Amino acid sequence: MFQIHITNPNSGAIMKTIKQITLLLGLSALILFMGCSKDTEEEVGEAYDAVAADTERMADETADRIAGTWNDVANYTADQKEAFVNGVEQAYAKMKAEAEESWNESDDVSDEAKQSFQSAGENLMASLEEAGEATEKGWEATKLSVKAAWDDLAEAYKELGDGSN
Repeated sequence: MFQIHITNPNSGAIMKTIKQITLLLGLSALILFMGCSKDTEEEVGEAYDAVAADTERMADETADRIAGTWNDVANYTADQKEAFVNGVEQAYAKMKAEAEESWNESDDVSDEAKQSFQSAGENLMASLEEAGEATEKGWEATKLSVKAAWDDLAEAYKELGDGSN
């Protein structure tokens, strides 16, 4: 039985933590800059840069996990379509749970980003339904359709964490 291995099961919580850290650092820097010496200002700036680098690294890890999920199922054949569909459905269920946790815990996720993610998820599920019924002759085209839907979902997931929508 195929199983998708997620390298970071807390990526939904990571998005929330990233936003909280960024907000706290911004507020701390503002307070410190208002009444600190130049040396302290530089230390705060260095700390902020370090956290920003960690934030970027965590975002890259999430992107790698999403790409890895597709790589795990990309070479399945038509004979393995049931495992292919199940694997992608499991990955989507995990991503959906993380996304919903993120937007339930944060006011920074826009309704537009939520709708985009939900729509992309519906499109992915429709593509997976087609994949479950695909013949060997149409298998590669069907996988490309699922891949396109997966890429759209991954982009919508990324937008949930941007907070700029």
